[in-house]
Amino acid sequence: PVADGLGVFHVISSYWGQFTISTTCCREMMPAPEFYRECLQSSFEELLASAATARKRKAS
Repeated sequence: PVADGLGVFHVISSYWGQFTISTTCCREMMPAPEFYRECLQSSFEELLASAATARKRKAS
């Protein structure tokens, strides 16, 4: 549950090489949690792409 004054609470867990991000949010402070999820997903995909590029440069 979200405590008074906190708009979003994150739980991040991992198991067998997979990780999960879970959120609980206050709808008054974050009226569009699905958009927030999309932003997290997009940012993670950008991070993976950047890491792959950096790995290729380092291997060269």
